[in-house]
Amino acid sequence: MDIIITYDDKDVRQELIRLQQASANMSPAMRQIANHLQASAERSFKLQANPATGAPWAPLSKTTVARRKKIGKGPTPILEQSGDLQRSLHAEYGKDYAIAGTNQIYAPTHQFGAKQGQFAVKEGRPIPWGDIPARPFLGLRKQEHNQIRAAILNHLRRR
Repeated sequence: MDIIITYDDKDVRQELIRLQQASANMSPAMRQIANHLQASAERSFKLQANPATGAPWAPLSKTTVARRKKIGKGPTPILEQSGDLQRSLHAEYGKDYAIAGTNQIYAPTHQFGAKQGQFAVKEGRPIPWGDIPARPFLGLRKQEHNQIRAAILNHLRRR
């Protein structure tokens, strides 16, 4: 399952059009943008907060904390039971695109949240067994927005 979060900003879009008109290959700018997107996601894990708003992620439920303790995990950061989600973050770019994301199948559940039983009922048990609050890790703060604009403008100046 792919999830796509589109970042569409009028100023950035106009600057990208200018860059596209000035250069057939926007790969250097796209590489910088992809790196900013990935860094934003990684920062979300470090801060345990929504990258766009800075709001802290919802704390783990008492049940989840108890389950982690039972399997010997103890107190771990909110989305880091195994660390696979954070390690799977990656950036890609090309001459006209920049993306950052993860290939983990459960990523959308953490990004958007899920209601109890939203996915299925298996052996009489709902999946997920309880509500999972959204804990967005993909997105941009104003600072990253400004860094992306600066990267584009920097590449425009070089043309």
